[in-house]
Amino acid sequence: MPTIIDLFCLIFGNDSKNLFPVKIEATKTVAALKVAIKEERKPHFDNIKAEKLELFKVSIPFDPCFNEKVNNLDLHDAVSLSGWMKLSSQFSDQFAVNVAEDCLHVVVRVPIDPSALVRLNCYVHCSYPFDPSRIVGVQIPYGQTVKDLMKAIKLEMLENFQYTEACTLKLWEVSLLVEDDCQENFDMPNGNLLLPAKKLLEVFSDPPDPQCIHIIAKVVAVGNCKQLTPTSQNFSPVHFFQTDSLAQLSRGATPTAAEDMTTLRTKFLHESRPMAPSTAGEPNGFSKRQENLDQMIYCNRPRDAFAPIPVTLLHPIFGQFIDDCEKYKPMEKDNAFVLELLTVMSKFYPDEAERADSVRQLFTEKYDIDFVQTVIEGIAYSTDGDIGRTNCRNLRFAIIDFKNDVGSKGAEPLLQSIHYYLESNRRRAPEMPSSVLPCMIIMIFGAAWMDRPVSQVLSSIIPFYFDFSDTRLRAMAARHLGAFKKAIRSLQDYYHNDLSVTNPPVPLSNPTSIPSDIFPYRKHFTSLVDSSEHHFEYVKQHEHHRLFFFGKLSDGRGICIKFTHDYSPAVHSLCASKGFALKLLGFEELPGGWWMVVMEHIDENYVQFHDLESHHRSSVLEYLKQFLTFLHANGFVHGDVRDTNIMVPRSGELHFFLIDFDWAGRIGEVRYPMNVNRKGIWRPDGARDGDLITAEHDDEMLQHLH
Repeated sequence: MPTIIDLFCLIFGNDSKNLFPVKIEATKTVAALKVAIKEERKPHFDNIKAEKLELFKVSIPFDPCFNEKVNNLDLHDAVSLSGWMKLSSQFSDQFAVNVAEDCLHVVVRVPIDPSALVRLNCYVHCSYPFDPSRIVGVQIPYGQTVKDLMKAIKLEMLENFQYTEACTLKLWEVSLLVEDDCQENFDMPNGNLLLPAKKLLEVFSDPPDPQCIHIIAKVVAVGNCKQLTPTSQNFSPVHFFQTDSLAQLSRGATPTAAEDMTTLRTKFLHESRPMAPSTAGEPNGFSKRQENLDQMIYCNRPRDAFAPIPVTLLHPIFGQFIDDCEKYKPMEKDNAFVLELLTVMSKFYPDEAERADSVRQLFTEKYDIDFVQTVIEGIAYSTDGDIGRTNCRNLRFAIIDFKNDVGSKGAEPLLQSIHYYLESNRRRAPEMPSSVLPCMIIMIFGAAWMDRPVSQVLSSIIPFYFDFSDTRLRAMAARHLGAFKKAIRSLQDYYHNDLSVTNPPVPLSNPTSIPSDIFPYRKHFTSLVDSSEHHFEYVKQHEHHRLFFFGKLSDGRGICIKFTHDYSPAVHSLCASKGFALKLLGFEELPGGWWMVVMEHIDENYVQFHDLESHHRSSVLEYLKQFLTFLHANGFVHGDVRDTNIMVPRSGELHFFLIDFDWAGRIGEVRYPMNVNRKGIWRPDGARDGDLITAEHDDEMLQHLH
């Protein structure tokens, strides 16, 4: 006869008087307990799926301190019970002695209803000292975003914000008791900076304390929200980088209709006639497509089919995914899902459809990710699974493709998925030229749109038939899956909120404001001079260096923007402080291992060293030698003292600027990167991949310029 156990349960946030018992067989799972709790709480839980309930094991005795312990219960870092767990393993003490009447066993956290209102106490920070009259109470649905909260705060204090755009506010999440903490904590916000796209139900997963201030709002960038318009004022791009098209743009020329992004995308789609992805993804046919520059898809196959800008710079979600694959801390649910996916994936199936059904079902039931087969408009072919048909424009932001087994014949999975992505955006891509339409392709690849689809590998492919004892692969798989789930949630926010507001469809008959190019997503930086925030507009991408851009600040001053994985701001700043480098304006870390370097533009009268008349060179080299001695004495090396990295006045005036500090750093620490280029470039013998960069190498390269 099965053993029945009695478990006392309480809904988190409810009065301790409202606890209730649940009788259940000890052999059942936590998932079954969720169903039993849902049944017990009828009709209150009728609209809540049982699997959405979160259960936490506790042991709070029914003693005089019970109410106090329940009221102070904090589940913020607690790990919920996984659905596959057996109750017999979690509540084994129930078998020895019946203690059901002696303590609370389970706390139930109910998913927040997005339509429910939350009251937030917001303090509008202007200056020290603290002024309690600037506390406003805002009621807003949990399902709204931080961006919506910004607008609500502005409405509550319209008198203060009537000339301020809501987007100039920044919000910090805090928890400060008004009477205890305010006087010492309001000089500067001290809390978690909230991103505009974040949902409030993610920020306040637990009910906020009504006695506390929950949000600090501060105006940080008045007047810098609107998109900048090119003007010729004060813009002088680097002379040796200048092209005719850049010169046109720098004078404020308007791109012709043939240059705008809608036209470019339409032209590409005209060249790429609709085709079944299973056919288009066959390697032989795809390789022929890639030989045609008008049809080429940027996916690094072959190697020269790379995008002008990596996808990790087109949208922050991709770079964040890469970071999360390394740094994400798997929860118990992630680890449990890895084992279940390992079991399902390692099985043999009679056909591809049965394998696909099993995996989709597992993602839905155990990981809250619903891949749905949908028919692509225009070609009448169905995906193997995708996410996104529920957003306002039916844009897919995750695509999965299945093959029955390794070595299966037919289309290559990535190539087939790329074509699913292409065809699913055939109509929308030209209508939405301001969006890169980010998408995750499961293996894992990132996909986006420039003038055509772009795809890039974001992580290692993990074969889900590894041995259970391989804890390294298990941990890697859990990090990757957790990172993927986080990316999906971010993409949902983007397509449901940001995209609908900032990227409305553009009628082809009205090309006004259609962008002429796609640039990196980051368009602001914090000044290294005074910590103020500056917004800028990209003007042009460098003709030969794809990660170097020209831009303009809102006041018309020209700047240069560079993206790199390695850079030494210390060496750059030291050189600039002595007048031998362009002023470093901003240096910011971005997701995916990127650094954004913002510097002032160089006068157009400067040229590369090799363009200088020969009779001026020796004096410049002697001057540079003296400066390198100073640099080395301060413990630094430049690492790449070539003529292309030395800028000099065309007039022959005795001056120079060093540029390109990617390899610079501290002596004894900085090393040469991978794949040091030696073709047609003279370098010292010791300048090899992974070797230390020495002061002697700088001197030798300088000597070679004589």
